[in-house]
Amino acid sequence: MSGSFIMPLLGCPMSSDPVQPRNLIPIAVIGDGCAGLSLAAKADLLPGYALAIVAPRLERPQQDHIWGMWQMDWLKDTVPLARKIWYKWSIRSAETEVVMQAGKHPYLALTRQTWLAHCKQRATLHGVAFHDEMAKLVDLPAQQVFDSRPPKQRPDMMLQHFIGWHVRAASGSFDDDTAILMDFRCDQSRGMHFIYCLPFSDSEALVESTLFSPSLEPDTFYETAISKWLTGCAGLTDFEVTQTETGAIPLGLMARHDPNLQGIGGNGGAIRPSSGYAFSFIQKQISSAVVQVISCGLRAPIRRLIFGWTGCFCRCYVISHSVRPRYSLKWQRG
Repeated sequence: MSGSFIMPLLGCPMSSDPVQPRNLIPIAVIGDGCAGLSLAAKADLLPGYALAIVAPRLERPQQDHIWGMWQMDWLKDTVPLARKIWYKWSIRSAETEVVMQAGKHPYLALTRQTWLAHCKQRATLHGVAFHDEMAKLVDLPAQQVFDSRPPKQRPDMMLQHFIGWHVRAASGSFDDDTAILMDFRCDQSRGMHFIYCLPFSDSEALVESTLFSPSLEPDTFYETAISKWLTGCAGLTDFEVTQTETGAIPLGLMARHDPNLQGIGGNGGAIRPSSGYAFSFIQKQISSAVVQVISCGLRAPIRRLIFGWTGCFCRCYVISHSVRPRYSLKWQRG
């Protein structure tokens, strides 16, 4: 292999990339999604290294979507970028409702595009180079490559899959003080199914139909659930869908995209197997990886996160559908 990747990474005189001193150790990050750009944004914490993002250009830009998370100490950078922060949230079934309130750890929503733009701006400021050809990934030892491409998904894995509508309605249609994390007043025949509603104002909200099961359903299943919830539970007769979101998150431990390369993000085990939450754990993993590189260099592999109680929560997905809402409500109450 030639040294065509290392030269631009270190600042080839004929390259438009930021010029770097030639005694820096090159690091390549495959992928420019959440994990890759979150690591690149911290390049200033790795003064002995020259980072480069390697990601092929997409024919069409990815649609924006919402990331929801609990505000933790390691997520301070998200607070000024948040679309909305809620200090109250609820879980509801046909029989009862539990409303909880947070002081230190509220729930917040962040758009994907906002976070990636923030990270890319910081990465560019700190001299990170960006390449769109995987062919440039040559001559680097495996320990100097961080791979954020999706891990290998098994065909029989449990999935968290959803369709979400961004809804606009008349003023007063939503209670924007409270995020609805789970409302089980929907069809429970296909798996653990709930409506997730994030009200950004009293007239705008993200409303998702979320299902935990091994297989996807036709779009009409999710869309019907959202429509019935908006009319029957939220009491809306007139609303507009301004944007849609869709996704399917595999739940469980997965093999790395390339077993010879160090994985980060979902490819490094940062998806919580019991819930599909990833953003918060990706940030925790990236911060830990930076500390590890600073203290130990690139000799040791990046440590995977360990999630406790996963088996306990995953049991909820396979027990009788009539028990799932009560299980979740009991867990929420503590």
